[in-house]
Amino acid sequence: MSMIVARMQKMKAGNLSGIQRHNQREFLNHSNKDIDPTRTEKNYDLANDEPVDYKEHVEEIIDSQREGTRAIRKDAVLVDEWIITSNQEFFKDLSESETRRFFEESVAYFSDNFGSQNVAYANVHLDETTPHMHMGIVPMKDGKLTSKTVFNRETLKRIQEEFPKHLQEKGFNIERGEENSQRKNLSIETYKEVVNSAKQEAQKEVENLKEKKAEAKKEIEKVNAKNSKLKNISQKIADVFDLQKKLKEFEQKAKPTLTGNGLKVSLKDFNDLKKLVLAVAKKNIKITKDKDDLKESFNELSRDNIKLENNLERLISDKAELRKENEMLFEKMEQLKDDLAVYQDVLEHDFGVTEISEKEYNARLVLSKLDRGMQPHKKPIAEDWLKDLEKGKDTKIKRSRLEEGMKQVKAKLDKFIKLAKAKFMGLEL
Repeated sequence: MSMIVARMQKMKAGNLSGIQRHNQREFLNHSNKDIDPTRTEKNYDLANDEPVDYKEHVEEIIDSQREGTRAIRKDAVLVDEWIITSNQEFFKDLSESETRRFFEESVAYFSDNFGSQNVAYANVHLDETTPHMHMGIVPMKDGKLTSKTVFNRETLKRIQEEFPKHLQEKGFNIERGEENSQRKNLSIETYKEVVNSAKQEAQKEVENLKEKKAEAKKEIEKVNAKNSKLKNISQKIADVFDLQKKLKEFEQKAKPTLTGNGLKVSLKDFNDLKKLVLAVAKKNIKITKDKDDLKESFNELSRDNIKLENNLERLISDKAELRKENEMLFEKMEQLKDDLAVYQDVLEHDFGVTEISEKEYNARLVLSKLDRGMQPHKKPIAEDWLKDLEKGKDTKIKRSRLEEGMKQVKAKLDKFIKLAKAKFMGLEL
């Protein structure tokens, strides 16, 4: 029988926009490679008929119930998001309508226990490896926003007991984790993988942000170079005006002849005038060319400025989104660390489990990957997985589960062997 997976994450104000973009698929490009864009249209929200602004919607829920005038703390938990799912084997036997009913009954349980008015969203994702739901509960109780009270340790334990029973009563073949070390340890190893995955994804977003900053810097340097060229041309134009000024000064020095038909000047002034005229002629030739260059440079600079403004707006927007995504991932990672600590505490103090052998650890890690639809992509990896599962026979893992895992890995290994033989013989499968 498959297990129910119900994991809670605390969301603060800074997390909501990032969660909204992920849950409602508002990004054009997803960093999550598990998302299949061709199936995104099959996603749905069981709490809202159309996409909503999480921040505004959550604030409306809080304001409609909150008593008192004290301002909400900036670091307050506004939403407790529950991720509801199971393994692929469970959903494989369900039709689309039954899958929807499974999530509807999940929402119904939380609505009955924590108020339907507090369910801010319930986004079901069918475009990833395993169907799952992101359900946001605003933790309101007695007119107060208090996540610690609404979802305290006793309440979480009660949910673990009652939630699977509720689904069983509705006809779903599902159960909570077995109350022994085997299934609990599996949850811990899975959580460790999720934490590492969150760290890696956060690092990717940071690297992406650095690339965006470098791109913006190059664009700014390019515009500065254009401005420098424009400044040089402007200086040349100023030189022409300076020549015109000198001509006027020369005209003032000249004296009219007796007949009044000409000007009498000294030989020195004449030579100065000659040099000035030649200089002006050269300047005019160069200015004509510079004028054309200036016009072209100006047009090019205008185009570059428009392009840069658009790029900067996009980069600023991307930077803000990436920062929020990074904050969200950091919060998620911290929450997963807390979850891991709680599960370890339960194992140690409630079930007396303080360690797990390396053989059992490796075998459970392989089984966890298989449960989540992962497959070895190379023959050596498949061989290593098979060895780990073989060694797991001497542990507390159920023999039937190990045999099913080995069956999957062997099937994959056979494909690698057939492909290698076909390539060797020059054939195509």
